[in-house]
Amino acid sequence: MLFVNVNNGRPAYRWPNLPMPNCHTGHIAFGPEADQNPTLAEAIDRLPEYETTLWEAVRLEFLATVGEARAFSVGRAAHAD
Repeated sequence: MLFVNVNNGRPAYRWPNLPMPNCHTGHIAFGPEADQNPTLAEAIDRLPEYETTLWEAVRLEFLATVGEARAFSVGRAAHAD
């Protein structure tokens, strides 16, 4: 995930707290290391300003993906009989 130029006045950083002084204010980067990738609950807790936009979109996409996966697995089970 990468958020760029979110005008929230916070200094740019790589999760969880590595300063990125050469990036635009509001930039938040998530890296490949396990400690640089928060769970959704951690991200929501630490970045509440995104509650009404980003997290709602993530939630809806997750629910759609889970719904598609369930429909696929139900369909496969029906064909296996």
